[in-house]
Amino acid sequence: MNDQTRRAVAYIAGRIVSGKPAPSVYDHTTSRTYNFRGEFAATKITLRDLDSGSDIKGAGGSGMFTITQAGNGKPVSLKLNGSTFEGFDYETAKRYRGAITGTSVAVQDDQHGREFQYSI
Repeated sequence: MNDQTRRAVAYIAGRIVSGKPAPSVYDHTTSRTYNFRGEFAATKITLRDLDSGSDIKGAGGSGMFTITQAGNGKPVSLKLNGSTFEGFDYETAKRYRGAITGTSVAVQDDQHGREFQYSI
């Protein structure tokens, strides 16, 4: 999963699970804050990654979403289950999974074989 997609997934999962509005996600790997703007609804997510300028759209409901970024057009599935989540990145054909604790989001990315840490 590329960095931009992973950050978007961490942001979306963190926002949905925490239920708290957050304008950004902090990426502990790059030591940078990345900003997002948009709307979250029960069955639709519409965001703009303000740092890259790409649009992110999500559709679904009941904890299952398909997320697409305008940049690559390849979908990413996202399934939320309480404070954990999992999915598949169709661009890389690799799975990922993660967990949310408070405002911390951990994403285990099978493409890179490691965990990435974020905060919302």
